[in-house]
Amino acid sequence: MKRLVNYRVLFFISIMLGALILGICEINRQNYFWGILCLILCCLVAGVIMFFKRRILNIALISAMCFCCLISVFWTINFWEAKTKIDGEIIFTLTDDINSDEDILTAVGKDIKVNGAKISGKVWVRIALDNISYLYNLKAGDKLLIYSGSLNPQKLFKNNSVNYEQYRNDIKYTLSCTEYDVRRYSGKIDALSYIRGKLKQIVFDNIKDFDTASVAYAMITGEKAYISDQLTQNYKTSGLAHILAVSGMNISFLIICISFLFSRIKGLRFFKLLITSIIIIFYCAICGFVPSVARAGIMGILLLVSKATGQRHDSLNSLGFASIVLLLIKPLYIYDVSFLLSFACVFSIICLYSPIANMLKKLFKGKLANYISELISMTLSANIGIYPLMAYYFNSFSLYSLPFNIVLLPLVNIAFVLLFAGCIISLVVPILGLLVKPSGWIIWTVNKATYLIKNFKYANIIIFSLGGLAIIYYLGIFVLGGYINIPNKLKAISVTALAVFFGLLVTFTNIASVYKENTFTAFEGSYPIGIITTSDNSKYLVGEINDYNYWQIRKELINKKIRNLDRIIITKTPYKIDALIQISTDFSADEIVIVTDDWALCDEIEVSSKINVIQIFDNIDYTIKGLKIYSYSYNGARLGTKIISNQKSILFPIIKDEKNSKILNTLIGGTDIIVSKTYNQYLDFMLCLVYDKIETPVQNVINMYEKGNFAILL
Repeated sequence: MKRLVNYRVLFFISIMLGALILGICEINRQNYFWGILCLILCCLVAGVIMFFKRRILNIALISAMCFCCLISVFWTINFWEAKTKIDGEIIFTLTDDINSDEDILTAVGKDIKVNGAKISGKVWVRIALDNISYLYNLKAGDKLLIYSGSLNPQKLFKNNSVNYEQYRNDIKYTLSCTEYDVRRYSGKIDALSYIRGKLKQIVFDNIKDFDTASVAYAMITGEKAYISDQLTQNYKTSGLAHILAVSGMNISFLIICISFLFSRIKGLRFFKLLITSIIIIFYCAICGFVPSVARAGIMGILLLVSKATGQRHDSLNSLGFASIVLLLIKPLYIYDVSFLLSFACVFSIICLYSPIANMLKKLFKGKLANYISELISMTLSANIGIYPLMAYYFNSFSLYSLPFNIVLLPLVNIAFVLLFAGCIISLVVPILGLLVKPSGWIIWTVNKATYLIKNFKYANIIIFSLGGLAIIYYLGIFVLGGYINIPNKLKAISVTALAVFFGLLVTFTNIASVYKENTFTAFEGSYPIGIITTSDNSKYLVGEINDYNYWQIRKELINKKIRNLDRIIITKTPYKIDALIQISTDFSADEIVIVTDDWALCDEIEVSSKINVIQIFDNIDYTIKGLKIYSYSYNGARLGTKIISNQKSILFPIIKDEKNSKILNTLIGGTDIIVSKTYNQYLDFMLCLVYDKIETPVQNVINMYEKGNFAILL
């Protein structure tokens, strides 16, 4: 073992701690299979560490780390879960996370006191405003007094995953009230909020285009709240979303700036190290210690320490140390997608960058070719590292990431250098804020480029999760990175075998399902929605699609390994069409069928989605590719839509009152399945799938909130 593996003690310990945290948390959530599996992995990694030299020291180190980790995990779970609703007079200090529109103000408060007693954690507050409100000009540092309110505890685990944003920002409670319950007091702003406010003012005052300014502000502070959803999606589609996260690029340039200032000072190595480290930590604090910048900050400080002490810097150990520090402080970061993406990306770059770059440099000669080879190596190795996570969390991958990173990343780097330098100078000399303008011009160009890329065919493809095989995937990256000592001939064979294995693994996991039976699947949510699959492998999405259930629909389609939809059938006129267009684009729908009398809406959807739209009118029997569709109406009121597949009828009723339900019942005849938001006793049915909670059990009624997804053979 000693001769086989290039041992990195801190990296191996970080893997062990991650598995230990996952095991404890999964058992706490009663996912016993995955919990026990993670604990077994933890023990295996600990056993591997025992094979290496300094066994007694390794045992002591492992024991100490596991002990600290257990304390951190149990304290975290107790901190979040052991709490109840708290009522009384509430006072807190506002952070700089304040947002308001015409009638709603949201903010985050710290230093909470209820009836004079201090409460740990932070609170997310929602205040309903009057037309003319005195709360519109709130700023960080102000105090709010709620005369009589309730702190409602947040759940740590929500929808089978960690509540990332709340956990990362220590938001333990939510509070809702009206402005009549609030008294405002002016307060002093803290240093971090003050600097963030100044940076925001510099960027938004000098870059007039809001979208451009929001991207620039994200590049400096990591704050993405001001970026529109559409622009965020554009960056994801083009493979440039990483520039919106504060990470190694920011820390590297900060170190370069500080080194330039200290270049004239001879000696004082450790003094320079101390000052530089303090500045890095302060910058990480400005960015809210998000996992990506915290990881980059720790690794940056370790690099400076190694240079100051003359020691060899080991990137994999440095990555492991950063992981250990963050997991001991915030153990549930192991569930945080930004933490996982950051570490997987850097791990893959450490392992694969040099082999890929060396291979490309042998093929292409010259300075420009070398530079392009380095860009390709960096982008390709990073994308290989994050592929399993992108498949698991987002089920999407940017097909054009590599070419557009090669073209646009140099522009982004130039923009970042100008922006960073301009912001630092403007903080000292405010009148020089105009120095950030040139960076705004470049970012505006990149924004427009991402908009064009989004419209390319297959720009963002749907991919399916590798599941537990992702562990083997990352083990393979470790082997390919040269951390296994085997003869060159055997290494070449192993590399070829792993490359073939990865190719087959990705191929087989991305083969869409083939359906040989007629089925209808309804899935839990606030709006009636279902999937019809037929024996000829046709796939239909039926029901209501809106901004509230878009991600749920997308997830369910991907869980069923559906990549293409033959038809989307909308049973009720949509108020907004963005989610419908996005679903139809994501899943390459052949046609969209809409039950509506609004022909202009149909034209708008057809133009926006570039997909054929069929309009369904009331009380006319339609047959479209084997499906029968009928929309009921009476006296101008639409009552519902019936879909008949394989001689089984599925009804999506629109019931406004008891009278309408009785009229609908006389029209529909015998219906096999009813899919409705609420249960209605006046409708005749064989089976009813209801989305609202039912107080008392009713025969033949499936409560989707309790049962979850429900599939029926047609």
